[in-house]
Amino acid sequence: MAETNLEQFSWPETIRRVNEAIKISVLGANSYIQNAFPAVLEKAPEGHRRTREQLKAPGWKSLKPPAMDTCQYLPASIAPGGNARARYLAEGLAKFEKNPKDQFFYGVCNDFAWAVNGALVATTFKRPELKVYAPLLPAGTRVELYGIVGLHEDKHLFTVVNRPADSSPTDFRTWGRGCFVVDQWYGLQTTTPAVKSFDPHDDLPGEGFHDLTFIGWWNEVLAKVQPKSGIGNKLAPQAEFSAGGE
Repeated sequence: MAETNLEQFSWPETIRRVNEAIKISVLGANSYIQNAFPAVLEKAPEGHRRTREQLKAPGWKSLKPPAMDTCQYLPASIAPGGNARARYLAEGLAKFEKNPKDQFFYGVCNDFAWAVNGALVATTFKRPELKVYAPLLPAGTRVELYGIVGLHEDKHLFTVVNRPADSSPTDFRTWGRGCFVVDQWYGLQTTTPAVKSFDPHDDLPGEGFHDLTFIGWWNEVLAKVQPKSGIGNKLAPQAEFSAGGE
């Protein structure tokens, strides 16, 4: 995998471009979520909170509810060498490129990550409004499907970009500058940016990418352990891709 040259690439600007592309994509302009989490909705700052009803897709009360944009791929099938890997990225990109003027996106966290991963790895976009943003990342940038795993009620999937090779995969505090998360599932519920940075130096004035409420939510979820079983939550990479190289 090619190394990203951080000296020639501004990560705060990269973060902004990724977030802007998501905002004008169907994920930002016309999307709904299947499973709003009370814990997320309750922790969103006042004025930056949506209700479960606001997050429902059009027609959800009808006898024939709308079809979800469901990702059927398991992490094992999209590992290097897997036959489904190329399809996963191509189909995710196609979901990302849906025109929000006449189509909408509806899914769970895994589905949002699927569309984001396809867009981040892609080198070109077909939709005219998105073409200016491609490619979103420098070639060779690591893109990971990531999860919070452990307790069923807390399980969650999202995307991690540019995590350092020498960092601890289970401790986001070691991921440092130039690494960011994309979590539009969370962003929709809290009306905050899809992109989250872990270092304030990766933010830009007025953007709010360094989101302390989001980090606090992660800290709380990752601290959960069941007293009787000792089972708890942890961060775990599920699959890895390379921008421009798939």
